[in-house]
Amino acid sequence: MATLNDSTFREGQSTTRPPFFDGNDYAYWKTRMRIYLQALDYEIWEVVCDGPFMLTFKDEVGDDIPKPSSQWSELEKRKMSLNSKAMNALFCALDKKEFHRVSSCESAQEIWNKLEVVYEGTNQVKESKISRYTRQYELFQMEQNENVYSMYTRFTDIVNTLGALGKTFSNSEKVKKIIRSLPKEWRPKRTAIEEAKYLNTLPLDDLIGSLISYEEDLAAEKGHEEKKKSIALKASKYESDGESEPDDEELAMQARRFRKFFKKTGERRNFRNFKNYREKNEAITCYECKKPGHIRSECPLINKLKKKAMVATWDDSEEESNDEEGSQEVSNLALMAIGGDDDLNEGLKKKKNKWYLDSGCSRHMTGNYAWFSSFTKIENGGDVSFGDNSKGKILRIGNVGKVSSTLIENVCLVENLKHNLISISQLCDKGYKVIFDQLSCVIKNSCDGKTLFVGNRCGNVYIIDIECASTLDKCFSALHDDCWLWHRRLGHASMDLISKISKDDLVKGLPKIGFQKDKICEACQFGKQIKTSFKNKNHISTSKPLELLHIDLFGPSRYASLNGKYYAFVIVDDYSRYTWVLFLANKDDALDAFKVLCKKLQNEKGHGIVCIRSDHGGEFENHAFESFCNNLGIEHQFSSPRTPQQNGVVERKNRSIQEMARTMLNENALPKYFWAEAVNTACYVLNRVLIKPNLNKTPYELWKDRKPNIGYFKVFGCKCFVLNTKDNLGKFDPKSYVGIFLGYSNSSKAYRVYNKRTLVVEESMHATFDESNPSSTEKVIVDDDAGEEEQEEEASNDNQEDAPHGIQEEHHEEPNVEQNEGTSQTLPKEWRYVSSHPKDVILGDPSRGITTRSSLRNTCEHNAFISQIEPKSFEDAENDESWIMAMQEELNQFERNNVWELVPKPKHQSIIGTKWVFRNKMDEFGVVVRNKARLVAQGYNQEEGIDFDETFAPVAKLESIRMLLAYACHKDFILYQMDVKSAFLNGYILEEVYVKQPPGFENEKFPNHVYKLLKALYGLKQVPRAWYDRLKNFLLENDFSMGKADTTLFVKHKNQDILIVQIYVDDIIFGSTNELLCNEFSLCMSKEFEMSMMGELKYFLGLQIKQNEEGIFINQAKYVKDLLKRFGIDDSKTKNTPMSTTTKLDKDEKGKEVDIKMYRGMIGSLLYLTASRPDIMFSVCLCARFQSCPKESHLLAVKRIFRYLSGTIDIGLWYPRGTHIDLTCFSDADFAGYKVDRKSTSGTCYILGHSLVSWFSKKQNSVALSTTEAEYIAAGSCCAQALWMKQTLRDYGINLEQIPIKCDNTSAINLSKYPIQHSRTKHIEIRYHFLRDHVQKGDIALEFISTEKQLADIFTKPLCEEQFSKIRHELGMMKFLH
Repeated sequence: MATLNDSTFREGQSTTRPPFFDGNDYAYWKTRMRIYLQALDYEIWEVVCDGPFMLTFKDEVGDDIPKPSSQWSELEKRKMSLNSKAMNALFCALDKKEFHRVSSCESAQEIWNKLEVVYEGTNQVKESKISRYTRQYELFQMEQNENVYSMYTRFTDIVNTLGALGKTFSNSEKVKKIIRSLPKEWRPKRTAIEEAKYLNTLPLDDLIGSLISYEEDLAAEKGHEEKKKSIALKASKYESDGESEPDDEELAMQARRFRKFFKKTGERRNFRNFKNYREKNEAITCYECKKPGHIRSECPLINKLKKKAMVATWDDSEEESNDEEGSQEVSNLALMAIGGDDDLNEGLKKKKNKWYLDSGCSRHMTGNYAWFSSFTKIENGGDVSFGDNSKGKILRIGNVGKVSSTLIENVCLVENLKHNLISISQLCDKGYKVIFDQLSCVIKNSCDGKTLFVGNRCGNVYIIDIECASTLDKCFSALHDDCWLWHRRLGHASMDLISKISKDDLVKGLPKIGFQKDKICEACQFGKQIKTSFKNKNHISTSKPLELLHIDLFGPSRYASLNGKYYAFVIVDDYSRYTWVLFLANKDDALDAFKVLCKKLQNEKGHGIVCIRSDHGGEFENHAFESFCNNLGIEHQFSSPRTPQQNGVVERKNRSIQEMARTMLNENALPKYFWAEAVNTACYVLNRVLIKPNLNKTPYELWKDRKPNIGYFKVFGCKCFVLNTKDNLGKFDPKSYVGIFLGYSNSSKAYRVYNKRTLVVEESMHATFDESNPSSTEKVIVDDDAGEEEQEEEASNDNQEDAPHGIQEEHHEEPNVEQNEGTSQTLPKEWRYVSSHPKDVILGDPSRGITTRSSLRNTCEHNAFISQIEPKSFEDAENDESWIMAMQEELNQFERNNVWELVPKPKHQSIIGTKWVFRNKMDEFGVVVRNKARLVAQGYNQEEGIDFDETFAPVAKLESIRMLLAYACHKDFILYQMDVKSAFLNGYILEEVYVKQPPGFENEKFPNHVYKLLKALYGLKQVPRAWYDRLKNFLLENDFSMGKADTTLFVKHKNQDILIVQIYVDDIIFGSTNELLCNEFSLCMSKEFEMSMMGELKYFLGLQIKQNEEGIFINQAKYVKDLLKRFGIDDSKTKNTPMSTTTKLDKDEKGKEVDIKMYRGMIGSLLYLTASRPDIMFSVCLCARFQSCPKESHLLAVKRIFRYLSGTIDIGLWYPRGTHIDLTCFSDADFAGYKVDRKSTSGTCYILGHSLVSWFSKKQNSVALSTTEAEYIAAGSCCAQALWMKQTLRDYGINLEQIPIKCDNTSAINLSKYPIQHSRTKHIEIRYHFLRDHVQKGDIALEFISTEKQLADIFTKPLCEEQFSKIRHELGMMKFLH
């Protein structure tokens, strides 16, 4: 009984089960799921679209209220169950991950909409996708060698994707698009369809069926076409190879010969007049034989040669030569034979499958596949032209012989070639000697004279039988191997060099063989491989401006420009080569600058930008830049990684601009802070003087449509005199001032001049230039009130001190350049000072450049009432009005909170002193926003049991803060923060405490009185506890519940909503799933306490927190910048990893000691940074172990961490929104990794959903005796933290059954499952065995994970760059793009 083949007939999918969705191909699943729900019950689909039914009835007042379930009819019950049926169908169609994503949804409509938002995005994301796929639709074309079915499949995918996003096309639009996408080979069919059918009514399926049918007809016709006949041997009286040719082929060949003869002798010629022509031109002489009476084409000598010759020519081009050229010029004769030789005819019949020696054949060739032992398929290998002007295509090139031996190398397989030809020229090039005589030919080795082959003469050709030489190993490649042997002997010298040495007899002992590079030497490729060369294009790729823009960014410069810029953003138009340069302070400003320029260019030209091309720099390859391009319909192309040649237009432009700028700066020894002006001028000049190839026009003319005028150009950096039109001059005051010419204005018709007196760049038309001598720029500029002696002294000191290291030279070697030695490269504002105003009292950062009035417009009113100086004592503060107001505000706060009362000084009672503490409050950018004066008690005088009892106050852990952020992303709500003003003053104290009156604000009437405290005061040891009790009691009174695992967490439930409050001393974070609850809580707190700050969470405990619709980003970029500046490592070379894999730190007892205070300060700063930077956790903790006695090797390791941070300042943690809330733990250990005491290092991390919320790297307390013990101890520590997090999540209302811990050691996993005390595990401390208990209870599950996927590996040892970057990305660390 016959059975069906399973591979041929497959079963379709079940109609009773919903299509399964695992997160891939959402558009496909969505279409199938929609049809499934409609087929299940159309009312179910209506519930998904419109939402569940709501049964209500009117009450006595007339309001709609829910109808009790006991009153539902059977029809109403059925309607109410539709939502449950829809949800059940959707849940059955989702895998576990997707189920957790929508498990909190309460209706099928909510599930459907949430999946749409996750996988199709919001309306803005949909519009971006529609724009991208619409562009693919518009650019759709049928690809080369693509059949109709594949083309239609690609087209359908694009159309269906657009349809799922809401954009549809009519049938006629799709039909017309398909017809337009056909290549030019389909032009006849396209024309026939357009002429014969009305496209607006033509069904798309009919069109595709017609195209497929036409494609099949083309394939059938192509298969039945008669192949061109190849003739390698031509004779008039015999048939080649003993095979009889068909009569029609012979007739066709004779017809071609006749037409060819007629074309050469009688075409367009009258035979009657030709006789008269001959009589009149008897003096005609043949150019071939030099005899009169005929012309060269009629020469008997040529005709005789043509009759006898059969040629095969090598043709690398795909174009056929015309008949006249083919008759007059024959290249690379392949085989010579005399026609009409009977012996040859008989010999050929007997010598079947033999090889013919051909002195005119340019390469070895055959038409038989069976000869090859190995070959390589080639594309466009060229053609071989035969004697009848037909051609055979070269299909392959390989070696002829057996598998184990090679007889002939580099043999071409030619289509339709009937004979096997050996090229004598190739044999000679290989170093062989071929000797012919009357009966045979001999092939010898030219080096040793050994005979390799003997061929026999058959008629007038020589034939060899390679089967007779099958026992010879590589007979025709022996010398080939010798040349490569000498190549290896000579240290892999190039073949060209060896060939030249052999040819010119420059050495002895080198054989006379052909040294040719006919294969690839692997050793040479490994040792000499270079990049592929890029040829210049000789054609213009674009047809108009803005069709393609090349963009790139160079920098940072070592010196800030006059405006505080470090980077130059270069944009080049491909068509005109017109260039723009934008100067940036940071790379992140590139997008904003590009947006402004795009608007200007598009407005100027009246059309949009089509395409831009850049490298993979982070400033270009980011989400914000991609969104901007998608919104404007701009295609963004990227060059290949580490291949700047593909973006060579702007790379070469960068080089030209920098070289010109460098030259202009060095000509006049100008300071380096003028680099931006030099670059701007270089760009201005190059736009007007460069010539665009092929068009022979300047970029300015191509962009502006007019020739540039350069008559006003001046020498950059020359001395100039500018008319002073600003100052009120006296009659005898100079009318001009001296300046330095810095270029041309881009916005007005004026010159840019640097005023030496005011140190400001000005623009003016009224300038006179001295271009004769280079100007010598003054090194030092001093105030006008300084005396001459003071100026000379300062000038000499500045020349010695302010010049950067590395540019000073000895004066006695080059006295003529003495003026250039002291040129300062820093901003002039940095060194403009006199002795009465030293640098240490200058406010702000002078290196930030010039601050204009417009930039201060928004902050001048605020800063007018804020002091920028922090007083050290009350005596310093009492002279500043801003600080007096701050102190008065603090005392007013005391009065409002009723903190104390003035009483006489009691006897036998200790009086606690008070003091003022002054601090400037700054924002995340380091700008002073508030002067804070705090009156504190000198609590060190307090005695326990007398002045205080309980002092402990719980403080939120950073893990708690990060868990709250992750939970906010899961529930998709915004977090807010508030700061209670003078929070400690709100706490009640139970003890009787007296303090002195505040300094400077003593009561005039009762100067000897003291204050009795009614509430807590800053500085007292019991203050934190008092404030916590006050706030805790207030929250509990307002229906909050305190967390069991975290007592700083307070939760309030109201219906289905939740309000969460996290406390960190006086800073409070809160958020809710209902915005009304947040407003109520803010109002409630404002009534009870006075608030100093309230708003969205942005800056908390040094963490910069950015919340948007996609997620939450946490980093400490400002803190990192301050650290780098504090320790002077902001300009150092960056590193890609915080620690090298070869670094092995120990005590280094013989090493050089370093400043212990500085080392501990660096470690402490880095430890705080690990709150948002888990990538440096292991490196910092390892270096922290040597704080007691640091050495130079330890300091170098710490500096490497800083160098890594300087290149990753903006990296932080990313928490995406809309993720599930599963907790996954990773545990790992580095066995005996610490060289000092051979203890192991434990590393763990905890991921809540897709958010990394906790991690640590810690040296174990005991020495582990095996990897199993080390991993087991690490898993035990991980278990303790996981249980705490599980309890905290329970306070959020999330109950996790079993928490998985990923471990890459199977022995440790087995040890946790089987409670048998093996002899090897008895020594492990009992406290680590609690892991077994929780595994048996089901609280924890140890699961195996491969080492490659172990994320905790980054916390136990230094990793290579590739593995480090991979784990860092998987932990959710990335650069935030604004």
